[in-house]
Amino acid sequence: MSKADLYDKNDEKFNALTSHMYGLVYKLKEGKEFERYVTDSIISIAKQMNKKLSILDVGFGPFILDEYLYKRLKESNISFDLYGVEPSESMYKIAIKRAKKLNADNIWLYIGSCRTFNKEIDSMRFDIIFMTLVFHHIEKKKDCIENLINHLNENGLILIYEFNRSPMNIHTMSYEKLSNILKDIPGIMYDIKEEGVYTFSRISKA
Repeated sequence: MSKADLYDKNDEKFNALTSHMYGLVYKLKEGKEFERYVTDSIISIAKQMNKKLSILDVGFGPFILDEYLYKRLKESNISFDLYGVEPSESMYKIAIKRAKKLNADNIWLYIGSCRTFNKEIDSMRFDIIFMTLVFHHIEKKKDCIENLINHLNENGLILIYEFNRSPMNIHTMSYEKLSNILKDIPGIMYDIKEEGVYTFSRISKA
């Protein structure tokens, strides 16, 4: 898979330095609160689905949130397989090291992007596909959602988690901004809500 498949021209990219720095976000109070918000949300949805789940994280970064999610899903007695795609090779290397420490047989991580999946999972369908602080980095957001919709199981959900404001008001995704993107994508149903500093959207097939 070439870099052209992984990144568009204006997509934000992470190198070795910025990949390590990104993990510092989850050491902050705001990062830990966001981690809890996301995992609470996914676990609530997973319990409602009430079956063994195939879960895909698009842009898993350093795997810090996924590690926390993995442990909480297990503690909640939810049966699942966890997959991930990540365009940054630097992030991928960090994530693989962290994932191996879990000694799990139900985690599969690959190099890939929201627009272009690797061959191992391109034919797969998922019950939950989620993105955390990823969507605002992507230039061709419509192409991203259209690809993800094609990889949903019946009654599956795409979950997008973003901050709607930040101290410098960068790397954010407001209700209005996200709505303006989703409303022009055919074949989907969605709802968006802002909860405190978070923007959360559920997307499904129409």
